[in-house]
Amino acid sequence: MIDSTRFEKFLNRVYKECIVNEHSIYEKDVITPNELLTWKDVENVINFNLGFVDIIDNNSNKIDIPALNYFWSSRIIQSKKSIFSLINSGNCFSITQCFYLNENINYLLSLIESKFDVICDAHLYGGLDTSANSFRPHIDIPSNFIIQIDGETHWKIYKNIASDMFPQEQINSMRVSNLELDYEVVLSPGDCIYIPPRRFHEAIPLGKRLSVSIPAASRKYSNALPVDRCLYEFTK
Repeated sequence: MIDSTRFEKFLNRVYKECIVNEHSIYEKDVITPNELLTWKDVENVINFNLGFVDIIDNNSNKIDIPALNYFWSSRIIQSKKSIFSLINSGNCFSITQCFYLNENINYLLSLIESKFDVICDAHLYGGLDTSANSFRPHIDIPSNFIIQIDGETHWKIYKNIASDMFPQEQINSMRVSNLELDYEVVLSPGDCIYIPPRRFHEAIPLGKRLSVSIPAASRKYSNALPVDRCLYEFTK
């Protein structure tokens, strides 16, 4: 079932069900969307190379970003000057690998991984105006929880489900038609929505907007293990 709700209700339900011996396995208070992510967080991710950035143009195509191999790191360093220029020019951004962005993101992913047999990441999506279009109708392999942080986004979820006989990249490279609408909603700050795996969907910006997507990949199809989300301290 596809539905949207307030983030607080979603988090409360997951939080209450993560119980061991009548005590919550987490002692943290329930967090709000504004504590998950801010525009300053997005700037820091780009400035300090804390995630991998994709820029999507008005035709839903990815724009190549100049990058270099940094001597002191095995990571590819993307040109932050180019990224900021492209975003300020009205293009959409998608930032993946943000699972260690901050304590609250880490906490939310911990809750979901404790309740479900999944491995999660945090992806950041947004743009500065209505021209910052996202991807055309497409699918994602994992389930997704979308949390609206700022602005409004018009979401369309379709009944059509892509076969797992084709890879995601091949399906999303095709322009699909004759999709049958299943659910439609405008998300405002604090709203969230669940999108089932391989369901065609699209996000239409209604202005400046920012959201965080939590892809939850089933461990049934992977030998990968979740990252260690415990927070440690020095004892001396």
